[in-house]
Amino acid sequence: MKKSIMRKAAWAMAGALMFTSVLGSSIVSQAAPKTKKIVMNKKKVTLKVGKTFKLKVKKVNPAKSSKAVTYKSNKTKIATVSKKGVIKAKKVGKAKITVVSKKNKKAKATVSVVVKKADAKPKVPAVTAVPAVSATPGVSTAPGTTPSVTQAPGASATPESSSKPGTSATPPRTQTPKPPKTATPSPTPKYEEPEETAPPTNFVDLTSDDSYHNESPEGATVVKNEDGSLTVTFTQQWAALNFYLPDNAQIYYSAYKSVALTYTSRGGDLGHALYDVDTIVGGSQAGDGEVGKHPDWGQKVVETAEESTLIFPVTSECAGGCIRGLQIFNPNATTADNPIEITIKAIVFSVKENPSLDDLKPPVKPEPSDNVTIESAPTEMAVSETADITAAVKEGTIESVKWEVEGDAVTIAKDDEIKTVLTAAKAGEAKVSVTVTVKIGDKTETRTKTVTIQVNNPAKKE
Repeated sequence: MKKSIMRKAAWAMAGALMFTSVLGSSIVSQAAPKTKKIVMNKKKVTLKVGKTFKLKVKKVNPAKSSKAVTYKSNKTKIATVSKKGVIKAKKVGKAKITVVSKKNKKAKATVSVVVKKADAKPKVPAVTAVPAVSATPGVSTAPGTTPSVTQAPGASATPESSSKPGTSATPPRTQTPKPPKTATPSPTPKYEEPEETAPPTNFVDLTSDDSYHNESPEGATVVKNEDGSLTVTFTQQWAALNFYLPDNAQIYYSAYKSVALTYTSRGGDLGHALYDVDTIVGGSQAGDGEVGKHPDWGQKVVETAEESTLIFPVTSECAGGCIRGLQIFNPNATTADNPIEITIKAIVFSVKENPSLDDLKPPVKPEPSDNVTIESAPTEMAVSETADITAAVKEGTIESVKWEVEGDAVTIAKDDEIKTVLTAAKAGEAKVSVTVTVKIGDKTETRTKTVTIQVNNPAKKE
C-alpha cells in the first residue's frame, strides 16, 4: 500500500516538473534565442613575433542570437588576446585561443595560433638615390572651412627642397637617399563575394585602437585628440603607421578604388603606400609583408599648416585591383630634435577613383536617444487589456534590457526581456521605460526610452 502511494506521488511530481518545464520554455521563447554555435573569421592564425591579428565572430547559430563573446589564451607567454579579440604574438610557439559566448558558456570556438620568429632586421631596401619631392597640392580653403580635394600629384624632379616661409626648415634631401622601387607584387588571390560586403564609402574610426597599426612605436608616437583626430610624431626614419579595413581580405569583400586623407602637418613631407591585401604582416594572406604593398617615394603627403585633403587612387600596380589599406611613412632622417608631425583628421576609402566632397562626408547618425524604440507601445489602454511590447534599436546589437514602470496603472510580465507583456491594472496614467545596453561596432552605450500610457476604465454597458 505504501509503495503504491509513493509511486503515485512520484508520478504526480514528474508531471508537475514537466508542466513547469513547458511553461518555462514558453516564457523563454519570447526572449532572444540562446547562442549555440560560434564561427570565427579564422580557425588558424600564423603570426611573426610582435605582430597582431584581430579575431571576430563571423556568424552565430541561431542567426539572431548574441555575438557577444570572451577570449582567453592558454599560453599567454606565446600569444595574448585582448577583450576585443586582438591577438599579439609574444614568442615562438603554439597557443590556443578559446572563444566563449557571454550568453551561453557551453557555446565555444577555438582558434589555433602559430607564432614564428620575426625577421632579424627590418626590410628596408638598399638606398641608392635622392628621392624626388612632389609638387605641393593646392590649398583653396582657410582653416575651419571645408577642405579642398586635391588629386595626389605625380612625383616631379626637384633639385633641392628649401625651407618654406614661416615654417621650420626640413632636413636636406641629399641626406635621405631613395630606396629603389619594389617589384610589381604577385596578384592577390580572388575571393568569392560573401553575404556581408563593404559599404561604398568606409570612414575609418580614428578613435579606435583597432583602426591602425603602429609598425614603429619607438619612432612614431600617436596621440588621440578630443575632436577624434590623431596626431602622429615621427622621430625616426622609415617609421610607419598603417590604416586598414575592419576585416581581412579573406572574409570582407571590397572594391575600393581610392583612399582620401585629410590632414595638417609640419616639419617636412611624408610618403605613403597602398595595400591590396591585409595590412598586418603575418597572416596567411600577407605572407612576408611585401606582397600587395605599393610605396610611392614621391613624398606626396606634403607639409601644410592648413587642412588639406589628398586622394590616392588605385594604380596599375595594385595587383588585386582594389585598396584595403593605407600607410603613412617617414622617409626622412629625422630625430627627436627635428620631428615631423601630422594630424590626421579623416581617412576615407571609396569605390570611386575620384570621389567628390559629398562622397567624403561622414553619414549623419541618429542621436543616441533616438536609437532606442519601444515597438507596439500603446498610448491608451482599457483596464485588463494587454499588449505585447518590444525593445528595439535602429543601430547596433542589444546586449541587455531593463524595463521599469512609474505608477500603478500598468504592470509588466518580465523586466529583463527584450519582449514583455504590458497589462492595464487600473485607471490612471503610467510611464513605461526601457533601458537598453547597445553595442555599436567596438563601442557600448546605454540609452533609455520612455512612453506614457493612459489607462481608462470604460463604463459598464447597460
